[in-house]
Amino acid sequence: MGRIMRFKILAIVLYIAFFSVFIGGCSTKKAQEAGNKATNESSSSTPINPTHYVSREGLGNRLPQQEKLLEDSPDSEENQLAYAQTLYALGNFDYARKIVDPLLSAKTPIPAAMELSARLHYIHGEYNQAEKLFQKLLTFKEEELATRAKEGLLNVYYQTNQYQKVKELKSKKEEKSALQKLMENFGEEQPYQMNWNGVEKVTVPLTATDPAPVIPIEVNGVKMNAVIDTSADGLVLDKEKAAELGIESLADFKGRYEGGSSGEVAYGKAQSLKLGEIELNNVPTTISSLSNTKKEIFTEISDVHGVIGTGILKQFIPTINYGTGELTLFPRGEAGQKLLKEMISKDKLVDQVPFTLSGTHYLHTKGSVNRNNYLNMLINSGLVTKGGNGPILSGALMKLLKMPVPQLVNSQLAGIDGEKFQVGSVNVSSYGIGRLVSEASIGQYYSGEALESLGQANGFVSDAMVGHNFLKNQTWTIDFDTMSMIFSKANE
Repeated sequence: MGRIMRFKILAIVLYIAFFSVFIGGCSTKKAQEAGNKATNESSSSTPINPTHYVSREGLGNRLPQQEKLLEDSPDSEENQLAYAQTLYALGNFDYARKIVDPLLSAKTPIPAAMELSARLHYIHGEYNQAEKLFQKLLTFKEEELATRAKEGLLNVYYQTNQYQKVKELKSKKEEKSALQKLMENFGEEQPYQMNWNGVEKVTVPLTATDPAPVIPIEVNGVKMNAVIDTSADGLVLDKEKAAELGIESLADFKGRYEGGSSGEVAYGKAQSLKLGEIELNNVPTTISSLSNTKKEIFTEISDVHGVIGTGILKQFIPTINYGTGELTLFPRGEAGQKLLKEMISKDKLVDQVPFTLSGTHYLHTKGSVNRNNYLNMLINSGLVTKGGNGPILSGALMKLLKMPVPQLVNSQLAGIDGEKFQVGSVNVSSYGIGRLVSEASIGQYYSGEALESLGQANGFVSDAMVGHNFLKNQTWTIDFDTMSMIFSKANE
């Protein structure tokens, strides 16, 4: 039984362990307790911090109360803001924007409204607007607000490859995050310097399609294989391989894993990364142990020493064709859009769905579980499940859907140096993304509460996680220019 229930979640380990979360995340036990208290006790008229208030059930109960308050006092900016914050925490971003945008036209906008608007711009990839609002928030004297604004700017500069701007963030040495230290170490060097070597697009054959997409890469002139994992950030290298390549730590920190244990990880910089004919120079790199990944999952694939995450993929317009076993990379911008259109026109378009990018690399889009729509689905191309072909469900979603907690058994895989946790199977009648729906499947629930932790960090509910077993049934394009995912199939 234990072996059947074994599964690997590379990205969930990574998100807790490696990367900075978006503004206002609970970084201390005191902050976490405050967030839990806010979740359970805040009144419907009190503006909330979305990073704390992320219980879908509690938020759903709160909405009718707020709507009644707005009906009674439609001109109250405080009530409008509280309502918008709740909508944001539920993942109803478009409606939250409609509520909060008029608040910014006030002579003296409420700082919390500006912060919420900055968040909304950020997750939709509107980094110029987000930067302007975060800069304005720095002018306020409230210390916590200024700290969150700096964290917001740090993320903006990270997403836009403007590492040199980090020096504008005046921070005490002891306050600097590992991500900030990494970016400062680049100095005036531009990350991800790109050389297409005369080609207009690149197609990289997959080394393997299952149990997850794997491609050949070359780091500092050394060939190896890497998993394509959208819930990891940038380039991740096994620490032993990084040492062989002479990639040194620029910022060390402790990572926390699913089982509650912690381990040492580090940021570094690879001199070069080759993907087919494309060469990237000055590549931000995360260094950690991938030994469990190789031993437990990729037993039949040699030389898996790395991970290609969202930070790498977003330098391009990537398309994974699971049927032909190819990753195609188009340049961002007008030229790439033209090439993408030409390719997609040959296929049958199944659906095109908008997505958001939170934190440094978390992709969410709208989906459904058991015909319950408009849920927030984390997209994880590196998620491998054994014993189940369906989604990973949060405990909060299972409670909402009245699904009992299944019998749990110890996992056979601990993740990256983490302790073992418990997993269980649940019957899912249907699940999907947009119009793509998969019928009867076996979903899973596990005790690590990683989706709840991710929701707490992002400030909005993360209901379920969709992985490789779902994505591999169609060709999948992530268009970072339009912030949409395109699903297509070959014409029969």
